[in-house]
Amino acid sequence: ETYGTNAVANHHTMIPKAILDHPIIDFLAKNPILNGFLIRIFLAWFLPWLMDGSEVPYTDIDFHVFTDAAKYISMGKSPYDRHTYRYTPFLAAFLSYMPKEVGRYIFCIADTICGWIILRFRQSRRQPSENSNLLTQLQDGIW
Repeated sequence: ETYGTNAVANHHTMIPKAILDHPIIDFLAKNPILNGFLIRIFLAWFLPWLMDGSEVPYTDIDFHVFTDAAKYISMGKSPYDRHTYRYTPFLAAFLSYMPKEVGRYIFCIADTICGWIILRFRQSRRQPSENSNLLTQLQDGIW
């Protein structure tokens, strides 16, 4: 397809109108929070299974710090007995009441909430007409 009148220019990029009119692109643009949440949930389930036995594990070291601190709480100890734990004791206490793997999904929810806050901030800093631009909505989904 040519990039003449059937294309949309934005930030010096030409994208064929047929791509922008596709229903999947429309869904992705209009539901960035849902899409981000579903991607996070999938990755939290799939990647530890795939990579945690490998030389470079998927699970971040901080997750191990959190879950170790939760074990300390379960044993009646302070989470700060776990070296490098420097977070709120509430978080360790909260995680101590659930299975270790559920914590991954709790972090997915918290990360999605942070994404929602960033999205609202980005939208509030633009002109209202910019918020309806499909390419801008797709960029919001990346954030």
